[in-house]
Amino acid sequence: MEATRLAGTVSLRRLPWAENRRRRAPRPGAKLQATGLDRAGRRQYLYHPAYRAQLEQAKFDKLIGFAEKLPDLRAAMAKHIEQEQLSFEWTAAVALRVINLGWFRVGDAR
Repeated sequence: MEATRLAGTVSLRRLPWAENRRRRAPRPGAKLQATGLDRAGRRQYLYHPAYRAQLEQAKFDKLIGFAEKLPDLRAAMAKHIEQEQLSFEWTAAVALRVINLGWFRVGDAR
């Protein structure tokens, strides 16, 4: 495969994927710039930087919305913890409290 330019910045030869298992986008502005398999056989994706920035901004905006609702969520949790034990609301509130006090995150190794 020739050393073609990827979106004017990355050469396919510089991608750490198997030589014969790489594909690049036909257009420089495509969201998905290249795909390939790494040495372990896992599919890898290279996205356009502008598309990645757009995704990151959307993720940040959602996080701001969640943070604004967090005080209401904690107030509801405090109210539900005082309800009858083992009810749905009580169980959900206890689970949320454990996550909140433990600083756990989805996907965290702790």
